[in-house]
Amino acid sequence: MEAISHKNKILGIIIRSQDHYKKTTFFSDPLAALQVGMLSYVPGSTIRAHVHQKSRKPVKKKPLQEIEEILYMRKGESLVSFFTEKRRLICKRRLKKGDLLIFLSGAHGFTYVKRSEVLEVKKGPYSEDSKKFL
Repeated sequence: MEAISHKNKILGIIIRSQDHYKKTTFFSDPLAALQVGMLSYVPGSTIRAHVHQKSRKPVKKKPLQEIEEILYMRKGESLVSFFTEKRRLICKRRLKKGDLLIFLSGAHGFTYVKRSEVLEVKKGPYSEDSKKFL
């Protein structure tokens, strides 16, 4: 796992296909709108059947400032560029098949090196006018 950060703010997290976790590990802030974690189970583990519903307890909410998203490189290869919100390039990283990328803040861009299939997950509803190009 690699956290890409700038001035103590995490821009994104890369979880490589070869990374392994022996216990359940959450990568996102507990107050984030999108909760992202790697769940780890041993053979014979069970999860009781359940439904997710609105909690009766008040939950401290973090104001929505950025749209967090997850990208899973199902196939292919790309270079991802991480930027500050002020358009300053922080770094570039190569993503390969099986890698998972969690965007938490800042800006980003891609150059695809090979034909790729990318699964994207983000909280909706989503409007195209919420995307601001650098």
